[in-house]
Amino acid sequence: MLGERMFPDEIKGTNVLLGYDDLLSLVLKYGNFITCPSALMRTAVFKKDLGGWNGRDFGYSADLDLWLRAARKAPVGFIAKPLMSYRASDVSFSVALQKVRTVRHAIFKVIEAHYVPASADSVARWNVKFLEAKDSALICFNLMKKGEPLPSVVEKLSMSDNLRALATSSFHRHFALRIFAIRIFATLYRFGFLRSLLRRSISRIQA
Repeated sequence: MLGERMFPDEIKGTNVLLGYDDLLSLVLKYGNFITCPSALMRTAVFKKDLGGWNGRDFGYSADLDLWLRAARKAPVGFIAKPLMSYRASDVSFSVALQKVRTVRHAIFKVIEAHYVPASADSVARWNVKFLEAKDSALICFNLMKKGEPLPSVVEKLSMSDNLRALATSSFHRHFALRIFAIRIFATLYRFGFLRSLLRRSISRIQA
């Protein structure tokens, strides 16, 4: 897999310090955009001030919880140029999980621990809704690949939500189109006589 990892438009190309609120806002919009091996932190801060990973509560998204807890202590700095190479092969954990996962992503455990919908603005609530729809679409896609039943309730985007996503960022345009395509597949998949044909088609597609 070649190319630069997605990075928020708001901070791309500039060195910046982000406090807790600003970092959380971008996480709600884009998900976890921090590549774990690219992060640097003093050992004392990691062990003593932050208490290390909280894998028990946050599973494979414990790194994101750590970055947010760190931002509560002091601003987190981002350097605006690639400083490492990261190999994501078909057998790596994150790539392999993406292809088979049929349960909600662990990132939502982190979001629920740091995000209070009642006090959030409408933009933050919409961003979380989009991440939920993106995750729900991937779950449906993987279930269809396995030939398993789809959930009775699937997080969806309305037409206005789709139009808003197309105007928000390249990240949102990219995934809005995927969500729309997967919804069409899911609608057809519910007709049993089309299921085997769709499974063969879906197996050739990368979500």
